[in-house]
Amino acid sequence: MYHRSFMKWAGNKHGILNQLFDTLPTTSKLIEPFLGSGSVFINSDYNQYLLT
Repeated sequence: MYHRSFMKWAGNKHGILNQLFDTLPTTSKLIEPFLGSGSVFINSDYNQYLLT
């Protein structure tokens, strides 16, 4: 269903992506303050990203 990150990361959000995408706002830009392995970034479709 979702793409897995190539990195192993403690606290990976891959297992809760369904719940996260239900709560993320419908905007044109995703601000990802806790990038980690990038699971949310890899599986989302925003026009712009701010990854920290």
